[in-house]
Amino acid sequence: AYPLCALAVSDERPCRNPDQETPSEALKTVTQLKKLIADAKIPEDRHRGVSELAEILCELVSEKEMTTLLPFLIPGINDSSEEAAYGTAQMFKGLVKGRANETSEYVEKLLDVILSELKKLAKDSPVIEEVLGATCLLGKAHFNTVITHLLGLRLPVSREAKLVYCALAADEGLTTQVLDRVLDVINTNPIQKLEITPLVCVATSALSTILSLPAVEGLMDKYYFTIFSTLVTRIGTAAGKLPKGKGKAVTKKKKVTDCVAARLRLPRHTGDR
Repeated sequence: AYPLCALAVSDERPCRNPDQETPSEALKTVTQLKKLIADAKIPEDRHRGVSELAEILCELVSEKEMTTLLPFLIPGINDSSEEAAYGTAQMFKGLVKGRANETSEYVEKLLDVILSELKKLAKDSPVIEEVLGATCLLGKAHFNTVITHLLGLRLPVSREAKLVYCALAADEGLTTQVLDRVLDVINTNPIQKLEITPLVCVATSALSTILSLPAVEGLMDKYYFTIFSTLVTRIGTAAGKLPKGKGKAVTKKKKVTDCVAARLRLPRHTGDR
């Protein structure tokens, strides 16, 4: 194994100046590194090279240009070439790893693009794991913004949104935060009598989605009774009257279904009652 960046960049790698809006001339060295990555015969060498290239770009690309680079990079995860798509996902994750803290002003835009592109990926695509990993990094840097944006999405909750919920909840550093926030939304938001309450419905669907994760099951000793009482109360609010109409009836049914699904996924508590 060999560090690809060592073949193209000196040991004294120039660091990015935060006030420097124009990228350093040292970016020219990246051209040679990109060629080495493209010519690598072993996939692992290419993947390692992409990760190292991302580290270099994190140091050299200005904050202003990063606001353009990240959103325009994401659609590349659906490249017709599987190798190129995977490399793009790796690059995006690597850039987010180094610069996530700078994305506060446009993290919602990134989430929208991520969700849009995840929708196009096959369920078994290896690209998904890399993209979700990047999303978790965004979640760690801007948790409130990320979870608020996800909970504000339209019903029904999409497959790609559920993937993101699961990724966030499965992350060791985010599990408790996600669970606390979802439960808080369900328990503290007023329920409308005549219409559904979208925010609570989305939160209930999110809870139903993440309950079966090992990371969440590991917290059952602490959260079991809180979740149980939340679901019992939630089913009660889902049984209210709704205006006549086929569409509304389906939505009402979905509300109750999510509650029941969440209850069925709740692991049996083996401790003292």
